[in-house]
Amino acid sequence: MLARLCLQHPTLVSDEMALKLHDVLPAGAWKSIILQIIEAAEDGGADALVIESQLDEEARLRLREIAMDDAPLDGERSADQIFDDLIGWFDLRKITAREKDLKRRLADPEADYEALLKERHALLIERRSHMKRVERGSNAEANEGQE
Repeated sequence: MLARLCLQHPTLVSDEMALKLHDVLPAGAWKSIILQIIEAAEDGGADALVIESQLDEEARLRLREIAMDDAPLDGERSADQIFDDLIGWFDLRKITAREKDLKRRLADPEADYEALLKERHALLIERRSHMKRVERGSNAEANEGQE
């Protein structure tokens, strides 16, 4: 869905958002496709045929699949809202993975607990900030629906 949004709506991806995507997306074919779409869009247009030549076979097949998909994304939400929701989901997934890793390191009897507790505190602040952004986005959507 995210790759399809980037291909069909390249204006959604600012320079700042491109960096965010690079940071939050897990390594793999989809990340490669999305980054190639962004790069092509920066160079003047996200043409699937041009992007295809820079991908491996698995990624080429996935790109063809999204390039040919003309079904509506979502009848109730705009492309911007879907895009923001997807980025938020990937962001939360990354925070959760970091929390799991931190828990694992806290179980090590040889760990530097003071440093790990500082890291845990920073992660809690990051999670709260993420949740506030999600809440603000939900409130904004609800307010739009009431107008």
